[in-house]
Amino acid sequence: MRLLFLAPVFLLAAAPAAAQYHDSRDDEIVRALPTPGEMADVSDMIGRVMSAMMDIEIGGVVEAIDPGARGPRDRTLRDMAGRDDPYFEDRMRRSVYGAVTDMGDIMTDITILTPRLRRSLEDLGRDVDDAVRDLPSRR
Repeated sequence: MRLLFLAPVFLLAAAPAAAQYHDSRDDEIVRALPTPGEMADVSDMIGRVMSAMMDIEIGGVVEAIDPGARGPRDRTLRDMAGRDDPYFEDRMRRSVYGAVTDMGDIMTDITILTPRLRRSLEDLGRDVDDAVRDLPSRR
């Protein structure tokens, strides 16, 4: 339990060390990622697109696939998808918003990991250069 109270102290102590690694290239990468507000806009847009897609009439397609299929020719994707599930609309909406929320969390993780990943790739590049430079010549 004491460690929980000491966590802020450790974070404050680590801040100067983390600051020395700041690189403006990281800022450029982070600026290119969508903001939480942009992710919310995407969520609303995807929800509207999904709802509009549910109104597409598919009766003719169903008949083309299965000529013996019964049902009105003007049935929609919504009619088919929700016919046995009274909660279909709510589940679809929650699924869309959940997926976009997950993407927002991923963007946050990318923002945090970008400096480390860039430094790791630079270190790898230097290590490869060093290894190649130390190879014996083929002469």
